[in-house]
Amino acid sequence: GAGATDPQTQRRAASVAVRVKAIGYLSRSVAAASHFPATLQAVFHAIFGADSTPKLQEAGCQLAQWMAQHASAPLLEAAGAHLLMGLLRVLRGEATPTLRRDAKEAIAMRCACYGALALLCRRTPSLLRKDETLPV
Repeated sequence: GAGATDPQTQRRAASVAVRVKAIGYLSRSVAAASHFPATLQAVFHAIFGADSTPKLQEAGCQLAQWMAQHASAPLLEAAGAHLLMGLLRVLRGEATPTLRRDAKEAIAMRCACYGALALLCRRTPSLLRKDETLPV
């Protein structure tokens, strides 16, 4: 209705600091790791969102690693391809084109992504065998 477009009634997105804190809590919840697609959306929004900061992107990568470790196997098989695609984008530098590769946050993001990739390899090897773009 008309109330949805009224600036007084619209909700604003949480601040970056609140989102970093929330992702920190999600990164300690085994239940959240298997809550697809919401957690996967949170990861992608944290990493690739228009208002993301390096600290928020780093937290998003840590959440991706948590998901790769704790998500239930059937859900990881189903959504693993999307997670893999996002992790590879981070490793190629697409998430942080303006951030120096040797910046602390960029290094932490890559560390979390490599950890998540290692977990995906171990938990869903069939997913990785299907991807012909990965080096052997």
